[in-house]
Amino acid sequence: MPGGGLTVTAGVGASLFDGRFGLKDSKPLRLSTMPAFADDDLDPAWCHGDLSLQLSAPDQDTVLHALRDIARHTRGGMQVRWRIDGFTSPARPSGTPRNHLGFKDGTANPDIGDPATADKLLWVNGGSAGGGEPAWTAGGSYQVVRTIRMLVEFWDRVQLSEQERMFGRSKDSGRHWTAAASSTRRSSRRTPRAM
Repeated sequence: MPGGGLTVTAGVGASLFDGRFGLKDSKPLRLSTMPAFADDDLDPAWCHGDLSLQLSAPDQDTVLHALRDIARHTRGGMQVRWRIDGFTSPARPSGTPRNHLGFKDGTANPDIGDPATADKLLWVNGGSAGGGEPAWTAGGSYQVVRTIRMLVEFWDRVQLSEQERMFGRSKDSGRHWTAAASSTRRSSRRTPRAM
């Protein structure tokens, strides 16, 4: 099967360094298990793990064949604990893609096209200059995976003004509300209307 734009990103979980494999002293400094947040409904079968693989390609067929090939070559050594199929939304009609709730995705992401910003926020500097990170982590990054259930049918019944208040952004432009704009919108909703 041709690569078809396949990208495989490998990550390690905190449990890999629990002592079973003699890696305890190699654990990245900031690597930990994901804490539970208020109102989480976590299923232990879907939490954590020793290794994560993210397979990405322009089409699902390439991803499925790659996953099958990896599973075949690692039989007996590892098994899939959990799996989530995902996608990237296309831009609508152009520009920044939108999430299932209709808001622009990634509007607050830093510009990692700037090497100084990427070095500061994205890449780990392992070794002696790495602030305590093991040398093997140099050039790597931390990844957080959280599954967020979007109740789209319920969301569609929420008024636009309330949706924008919850996100703190304008739905049409993605522009962040300033405190003044947010306050003005809220106070205008409370203004009595003449009958």
